[in-house]
Amino acid sequence: MNHSILIVDDKESARVLTKDYLGKSFDLFEAGTKEECIRILRTTSIEAIILDLHMPGVKGFELLTQIKQKYPNLPIVILTSFGDFQKAVQATKLGAFDFIPKEQAELLLKPSLDKIFKAQETSTLRDAFKGALKTSIEYFIPDHSKYADLYLEAERLAKSDLSFFLSGETGTGKDVLAQYIHNKSGRTGAFVRVDCGELDSHFLKSELFGHEKGAYTGAEFARIGKIELAHGGTLFLDEIGNMSLDIQARFLTVLEQKYFERLGGNKAISVDFRIVSATNVDLKKAVEAGKFREDLFYRINELELRLPSIRESIDVLPQFTRHFLDIMNKNHNSNFSLSDSVLADYLSYHWPGNIRELKARLKRDFFKNQFKADGIEPSEKKDISTAIEVIEKINIEKAMALHNGNISKAAHHLNLKRQTLTYKLKKYGLKLESDNPVN
Repeated sequence: MNHSILIVDDKESARVLTKDYLGKSFDLFEAGTKEECIRILRTTSIEAIILDLHMPGVKGFELLTQIKQKYPNLPIVILTSFGDFQKAVQATKLGAFDFIPKEQAELLLKPSLDKIFKAQETSTLRDAFKGALKTSIEYFIPDHSKYADLYLEAERLAKSDLSFFLSGETGTGKDVLAQYIHNKSGRTGAFVRVDCGELDSHFLKSELFGHEKGAYTGAEFARIGKIELAHGGTLFLDEIGNMSLDIQARFLTVLEQKYFERLGGNKAISVDFRIVSATNVDLKKAVEAGKFREDLFYRINELELRLPSIRESIDVLPQFTRHFLDIMNKNHNSNFSLSDSVLADYLSYHWPGNIRELKARLKRDFFKNQFKADGIEPSEKKDISTAIEVIEKINIEKAMALHNGNISKAAHHLNLKRQTLTYKLKKYGLKLESDNPVN
């Protein structure tokens, strides 16, 4: 099924031209006036909008603002005339996904739309499009010391000028924490995300710094980069470990001197932004291997916050599942809840993809009717004690591994009597070791 796009432009010739650029890849709708645009949005399921800023009878960003207030989930691509860069920057701050000079629409419009729909397939970016991160429901902080301490520290220091470095496995929620830091910072500029692992070195450099017309072959028009867009706000560099050494050197200069030049330009542009970076690789090892600059590492790592994996805090998994299931129930007007058997199955799994994988699994099981509805259990039932025992067994295994099989030390760690731990080791079929294991 094609994605539905609404083209909003007062000139019929411009709408026809835009339709030609997009071909038959999308289901296209047209609006020549503000009123027609609002009517189509009310009656049709539109997935993205292509919007001309210069509409007769519409002042400035009036229509853009009105659409974002009514439909905050809806991605909007702005078409601008050449030279309207300041308006384009303002439009981005008001929630536009992208802006494209009309002279470049044939080249850039379809890739921009493809990027929107590709990104929406990823849960973390889908949340960003929905704007839900600014609501309390997405700032779900589990009742667990690791998460509570993490978010309290982030909020306490968000208004400082420290550079935050977020580490942890993939899918642990680094992008959510980055947005949280920005929203608590008091900065009025935009939150701008760049995935350094998504683009090759040439395109990443242009994405960050922008370029002037003629900067390189194919650069027929000037383009503003993400660094410039982040002025007054936050620049979030995800997977920064993939950044090439030459871009690292250039970016370090920006951080130290607070200005930069677009590619092919000679005008110094002043910028002021908070840098938040993230990676799921060990940057210290990358520094030792000569793949990441040591000076840049220390500059972006003024405060490190490490997000735990689900395996490290398996007892918090029921809270995450209930939270995400509540959201799905709300979105689909249903009343599902976790059955004991499904929860036990979840607790026994190791979740290499962490929260991202958990959300995907929940969504799949939700539509396969694996949960109980209105108090009616699925055919397979297990007592709730099964889920508790799964957590207990995992915690015992972790304690025994931590203390090299020493039962007395593991019992002290778990706040259990030695005899009680010995009983539970036998109960769960776990290996018994002496208090003085042979190394």
